Amino acid sequence: RGGAGDARRRRSRREPTKGRAAGGASDRSQDERSPCRETQAGGQAGRPRRRRGSMATATTSTTLEVPAKAEEALRSKMKHLAHKQCDGAIRDFVQCSKEAGILVVIKCREHNKRMNECVSDYTTAEVLEGIKRQWVDAGRPSDVGWMPKVTRPS
Repeated sequence: RGGAGDARRRRSRREPTKGRAAGGASDRSQDERSPCRETQAGGQAGRPRRRRGSMATATTSTTLEVPAKAEEALRSKMKHLAHKQCDGAIRDFVQCSKEAGILVVIKCREHNKRMNECVSDYTTAEVLEGIKRQWVDAGRPSDVGWMPKVTRPS
């Protein structure tokens, strides 16, 4: 009796760990201990608390203030439109990568560059602001099928 495992067990009984009461039992539920489930004081349980410095809403004077969930959905739509507009460049790169195999990095450098330039043209902050403006002008639709109209940025 008295192996290393016993010493660890005795030590854990004497030294309470972070988030535990002295008796070893927790005063808080699992949801309250989890860092992903932080709540605002007096807020609804399970509702994430905004942290300092987070981009929960756009706050600069040149951007529209849009709820975080809406901005996330609009950003997703922007990426979808970028992939739709750059379909030819993406297909060229995919075809090149299939032919090149393991040498894709070397042989398909130009195709990759064209694809990335095209996609980055359609995923700028200015394009996102335009999409936000269209969403606000459309009455903030909650329809999943609503898509903004995007033209090639200048």
